[in-house]
Amino acid sequence: MILQRYISKTILGSTALVLVVLMSLYTFMDFIAELDDLGKGDYQLSNILAYLALSMPKRIYELLPVAALL
Repeated sequence: MILQRYISKTILGSTALVLVVLMSLYTFMDFIAELDDLGKGDYQLSNILAYLALSMPKRIYELLPVAALL
């Protein structure tokens, strides 16, 4: 029981760490890509940040299998 809890905690912790790193990289790349449209019309930095925040659940859903494999 103790060994199973240790293994579960280690796997979940490692997966979460990899997911955070991948999310940071992908969010940064999305941010850089969105900077091209900054200032067009009324598209401001707050709109970019809102877009990135609202697209994070989709990105987590896409990256979770990759994080689990890594």
